[in-house]
Amino acid sequence: MAEAERLGGTPRDFLSFYTGALLLSQGHGDSLYDLQLQESTQQSLLSAEATDRLHEQVRAQALPFLNPPFVALMFLPLTHLNLPQAYTVWLVANVGFLGALVALLTSSFRYWSRGEHLVAGLTALTFLPAYFAVWQGQISTLLALTVALAWLAFRRGHDGAGGFALALLLAKPQYCVLAFLWLLWRSRWRALGGFGLGVALLGLLALMTAGPVAVLSWVRLLTQAPQLGSYYGAHPDLMFTWSGFLSALTGRAVLTAKEAAPFLIWALLEVVTLSSVAIRRFQPSAIRSSPSFQGAVVLVSSVLLSLHTNVQDLVLLVVAGYLIWDLMRLKERPLVRAMWLAGLLGMHVLVLGLFLLKAAFHAMPYPNMVVVPVLALWLMLLAALTPPFSARPPVPTARSGEAALTP
Repeated sequence: MAEAERLGGTPRDFLSFYTGALLLSQGHGDSLYDLQLQESTQQSLLSAEATDRLHEQVRAQALPFLNPPFVALMFLPLTHLNLPQAYTVWLVANVGFLGALVALLTSSFRYWSRGEHLVAGLTALTFLPAYFAVWQGQISTLLALTVALAWLAFRRGHDGAGGFALALLLAKPQYCVLAFLWLLWRSRWRALGGFGLGVALLGLLALMTAGPVAVLSWVRLLTQAPQLGSYYGAHPDLMFTWSGFLSALTGRAVLTAKEAAPFLIWALLEVVTLSSVAIRRFQPSAIRSSPSFQGAVVLVSSVLLSLHTNVQDLVLLVVAGYLIWDLMRLKERPLVRAMWLAGLLGMHVLVLGLFLLKAAFHAMPYPNMVVVPVLALWLMLLAALTPPFSARPPVPTARSGEAALTP
């Protein structure tokens, strides 16, 4: 906050959201996705020192607004403040979103022990990607909170409300696709109805906010996103995805490289990961049908399948971590539970350690070269969970009467 005030602006990701909202407030809805207009607007907002920080820290000349128009509308009230003040307000809001996320998840597992609540809460609040999401002024914490609310609605049998909440993932559409496919594959028609209603309302809001020309420009810009390059802060080798892992491994962007082999390997990994979600339908089990299992698989798969998952977007793993541990409590072997707890805490330490090492030794491998294989291992282990589990029926909790899986 102090740095933003001193610089007279911020080189963080919040700059892109503020730019989109500012263009709306100035009546440039039709030109919302004109990259040259966005860049000139940002140049007018940033001081010379803030611009240098943008080039140095983010390795970009501009941070384009690539989200749908309703996201710009969400930030519109903040345009009444200057950029540093608006960034400060959103920073405080993000802290609130993170606190609400941890409080919601912790209260959702009332049957956990006090020690489990304490460890889970402290781990979530100190997870480095959550810090990045807050510090960058991103919307990732808000989306993680939305996912948690959707999961809670599904667990309580409110499929329509859960699907409606998932529609907000359209703010970052790379996480919206798998959620839709999963609902379709599982024949969750009420959830699909809620999801469709939410998408329709957000689409209508986008049309009313910026007009059909801007919506079409947004869709067209999304198809061009892999080609934006480092000028606009797009660094494929930093993404915590299959494409980012292969880009870091090969030293070139696999989605735009001319070599066919890396692209084919990426396509194969995407298909295998997507299949790991689909085959659940054919394995009847109380665990397979539990909201915790389904939510964990979809979240981890969404991160790997996405074309754009930056470090701040890994805050989604906070939700996945809670759900995975809820599943591990059902294991009758303490050693297996201990191994999974070590794996969850290990991811926390791993991300922090890799970023510290990279900051100290610039020649260190990219963090995604380690984190992505670990996420893939998580998914493989989740896929192997069914046989050892006891298929115990859900037991009503004493307080709320809602169904909950208890050991």
